[in-house]
Amino acid sequence: MIVMMLLCLGSIRLANAQTSSKKVWNYFHLVNGNTQNNINSRVKKLTADTLVLPFWDDFSYANTNSTRIERYVADSSLWADGSQTVRINTGLAINPPTVGIATFDGVDQNGMPYSQVQAEEGLADSLVSLPINLAVIPTNERQSVYFSFFWQRFGRGEFPDPEDSIRLQFKNAQNQWITQWSMSGGDTVVTELFEQEMIQVINPGFYHSGFQFRFQSYSRLSGAYDTWNIDYVYLNSGRTPSNTAYLDRALASLPESPFGKYTAVPMKQFAASPESYLGNTSVEFYNLNVQLQPVRFTALLRDQMSGNIIQVLNDDNALSPIPPGLERRTITADPLDINNILSLDQDSLFIETEFHITSGDNYLIEEILPGDTVFNTQVDYRVNDTVRTTYVLDEYFAYDDGEAEFGVEINQNGGKVAYQFNAPQKDLLTHVDIYFPPLTRNQASVPFQLMVWKTLEDSIGEEVILRAQQSQSTADQLNEFISIELSSPVVVEDTFYIGYEQQGESFIAIGFDKNTDATSKIFYNVTGAWAQDSTLNGSLMMRPRFDKNRNVNAIDEPVVEKHADLLVFPNPTHGSFRLNKAFEEIIIYDAAGKIVKQIKGGINYSGEIVTDLPSGIYLLKIGIDDKHIIRKLIVH
Repeated sequence: MIVMMLLCLGSIRLANAQTSSKKVWNYFHLVNGNTQNNINSRVKKLTADTLVLPFWDDFSYANTNSTRIERYVADSSLWADGSQTVRINTGLAINPPTVGIATFDGVDQNGMPYSQVQAEEGLADSLVSLPINLAVIPTNERQSVYFSFFWQRFGRGEFPDPEDSIRLQFKNAQNQWITQWSMSGGDTVVTELFEQEMIQVINPGFYHSGFQFRFQSYSRLSGAYDTWNIDYVYLNSGRTPSNTAYLDRALASLPESPFGKYTAVPMKQFAASPESYLGNTSVEFYNLNVQLQPVRFTALLRDQMSGNIIQVLNDDNALSPIPPGLERRTITADPLDINNILSLDQDSLFIETEFHITSGDNYLIEEILPGDTVFNTQVDYRVNDTVRTTYVLDEYFAYDDGEAEFGVEINQNGGKVAYQFNAPQKDLLTHVDIYFPPLTRNQASVPFQLMVWKTLEDSIGEEVILRAQQSQSTADQLNEFISIELSSPVVVEDTFYIGYEQQGESFIAIGFDKNTDATSKIFYNVTGAWAQDSTLNGSLMMRPRFDKNRNVNAIDEPVVEKHADLLVFPNPTHGSFRLNKAFEEIIIYDAAGKIVKQIKGGINYSGEIVTDLPSGIYLLKIGIDDKHIIRKLIVH
């Protein structure tokens, strides 16, 4: 069993009370964002800083940019200054009502914790509305004013503990904040559903010209812990307690990649074997109404640089069967015709994948009459009917979407991580791009061995085609990849692996994307044998990069690992062994990755090595010629 530890920006927290000597991964939160605030208004304002009903926000403006790697802050036409620390995103919720949610936890929109004190708890994220004039609501209509929203505990974040909570408060005419709803953590039941709350605005003290509401979370402040997601916030008159459905048919996710598990593929590899990469792009659809509603959809691919359409996959096709009320469905587009890409004869393409639905959604319009003035306010239900994402054909492979919600590090000295890729055509690997997230702890210049493998049989039989000593260089910006040039280009073909070997006690943090899943491609080795990961459920932010301008046939094939003929014998042994080569040092690890013995050798050392080790399987890290060779030792 693998036990993970949660860390965020230098703080450490156990995922549960369990401990184990077989722990492999450190697992830390790293959610980040930008500070863009150029967002179209969702509703019209009464004045520059006061709203009238209805108030509605589904946060789908997180999808207004066609790349996945940008995050957004709350819409300043709806939310007050100071609310911009809440991250508006498309990735941290499971099955949201519409694409885009507001996430509450212990970090700001840039992924930075509110406190450097590890155990400190307190008020964290807050989302505060602009003033709303409820004084104009006639007395006889106030019984019909309801506030509703959807919420989710955990999602793709971290489970709130019993002492953590989120609350909704309304402000009365005396500027007092009155709690209307709250929810505590501690529920260990994992659900993929959003719950909807319907709250009547019944207190006469709320009907004033400066009414406001706010969401606040109480959590650990030293990282992205205790996650709550909020969506589809709606305040209006003319409602009833059963008014929980909406005349809104929405797209609830970004488009999946048309290249299967890959978000980026080298153009040369795609052209050599397009069928190896083709998949069907799809999106999630949700009918927020209780009635059947005919829906049509269009899916297309566009050259983002020129704006030209590459292919219309589906042109105003009807969904069949007609979506019933409150149904969630996956809409899958027709396959891509590869000739539409190959005929462009380009060595790189940034392909914008777009879905649009036509569902009869329109404006929800209401007139409010304070005195002799007519205010037309509107909610545009069509804003969540289009989603788009950009995928890449260029010179590198990627499973990740370019955005790290978390980070991982293998917590064993001498542990190795390997990431599997496949190149149908022989190609020249020249760089490995890695996102080393900036943490509060110092990670600069941490040494490690960058490695490329042809096979992962076991620590003895593996064919290592490159070992290169490297030092980590932390990214200057969030989601910024560091491109590491290999000391010698490596020719790869078919299956190959990129990765690294941990060096020393300082662990290496790698960005981790929770929105894509390449878990089956991640392998680790902490005991002398490789194991496929089954716990992380995401994608490492490591990418192999090729040189598309160099002739691969002009490069000599690399040789296999130097000292591949190094033997440990007898093996298995009853307590002592020899090597067939002189060595400088041997470090022996037990099955849990703990150092149990260190042996100094010498340039001419060839004697018997007595270990006095109990029965078990051990990992030998043997230093020869300033290199480390890994071998497995079995003691009976």
